[in-house]
Amino acid sequence: AKKIVADAKARGADIPLPVDVVTAKQFMPDAVAEVKAVDAVAEDDLILDIGP
Repeated sequence: AKKIVADAKARGADIPLPVDVVTAKQFMPDAVAEVKAVDAVAEDDLILDIGP
């Protein structure tokens, strides 16, 4: 992924990436969702969506 971003920048393109995401500990209808910065996602978090 980092190579793709670097290659795009070298060609003058920009790839928009989210800065925050919606996470939960499990993929269930009643799971508690939390908005987190991308760099704060824990190893056991599931990323469900990009942030607001």
